[in-house]
Amino acid sequence: MGRDMTEQAGGPHFWDLHQYKTDTVASPSSGREPQKLRLTLDADAMLLFWIALRSVVLSILTIGIYRFWMITRMRRFYWGAIRIGGDPLEYTGRGIEKLLGFLLALVILAVYLGLVNLGLTFVGLSIASDDPIATQLALNLSVLATLPLIFYALYRSQRYIMARTRWRGIRFGLGPGAWGYVVRGMLLTLLTLLTLGLAYPYQQFKLAKYVTDRAYFGDLPFAQEGSWKELFAQWMWIYIIGGIGAVLVWGLIDNPEDTTAAFLGTLALAFGATIMVVAYFRYQISAFRILWSNRTLGLARFENDLAPARVVGIYLGGGLLVSICTGVVGAAIGFAVFYGLNQVLDPAAMQALIAAEGELTTAQLMEAWPIFAAFVLTYLLIIGFAFAFTQIFIHLRVLRAKVEGMMLVDPEALLESRQREHDPSAEAGGFADALGVDIGAGI
Repeated sequence: MGRDMTEQAGGPHFWDLHQYKTDTVASPSSGREPQKLRLTLDADAMLLFWIALRSVVLSILTIGIYRFWMITRMRRFYWGAIRIGGDPLEYTGRGIEKLLGFLLALVILAVYLGLVNLGLTFVGLSIASDDPIATQLALNLSVLATLPLIFYALYRSQRYIMARTRWRGIRFGLGPGAWGYVVRGMLLTLLTLLTLGLAYPYQQFKLAKYVTDRAYFGDLPFAQEGSWKELFAQWMWIYIIGGIGAVLVWGLIDNPEDTTAAFLGTLALAFGATIMVVAYFRYQISAFRILWSNRTLGLARFENDLAPARVVGIYLGGGLLVSICTGVVGAAIGFAVFYGLNQVLDPAAMQALIAAEGELTTAQLMEAWPIFAAFVLTYLLIIGFAFAFTQIFIHLRVLRAKVEGMMLVDPEALLESRQREHDPSAEAGGFADALGVDIGAGI
């Protein structure tokens, strides 16, 4: 892997991939059982809790500016917790990169969207000026101008994350191809719409393959194998549930005066919607397992035995824990704030504020500032605790399930990897931040 990287790591044992090395790489005709290396996750949940709580409160207090450092700090924590052969991944991105990239993206997006919206508005009004409905539809077309940018932003965001990820000193990378991703994303989305969602697994597989086939670890290429049909077999359950829901909706519309049928139908729809959400989560987990089980890295390959039921259970149980813990902490904070206000403010003044029913004088507003400050502080703290609880009860546990379900087959093949050049990734995922489609901590 290189003597300079061995020395940087503090010793040869940290970088010793020879513990997995055999004379030949396993193949169907080699006659030996391939070496399998299961990934692990080593994370301190309490440390994550305080990082998340502090970061989200600072992000709110700085009107979102600290958010870029928050994402960077969270990624470093999660990356460092993932161990391959006992050695962690490393995230080298910086918050200032993301902030500057975001500002650059804002300028470019403002110019682009301004010109596109102006052009579409002019064309729409020229063609459909006599028809109010057609005019409104033409104006709404400007929304579609952001769709290509969303696909562009998603690819560039993934490229930045790959370029800032290392393992044993070797950089990952994603080659150029953002505009090709845009074209494929637009065409495949149109196909999915025309087939009423039936082609979604095909779209997901093709886009995943496009990205994976351009990814590298050093100079070793990733490759996406397998078939979209494996995803389609999992997707059909959602399509069936959606079809049953559509029949129920049609029954409600067809018999609007039957109150009993309407009640039962509404109940069935609510239950069906819940089932569909759970089924969608299950599909995404199954898609993750299928895609990773069909990926290779040079002569090495991946296997994944992630159980969808386990992750669905984490989401359901974790969501309940987040709600309970946030409610308890929120009640405690509210009680403490109310008690503190009672100790600080004059009771007569508080009664006058309550009696005013919103019509406050300037003097009363000046006197009421501690109340407003207390409510803002309470709101920030509750949001911060909810975010922190979500990290430890849901995201960390889901990541653990995903990582521990992953195996690297024939890891000794990675010995052939050589360092790749640094990718500047100038906008650092800024377009994704600006468009609200950033993948956050990337898990």
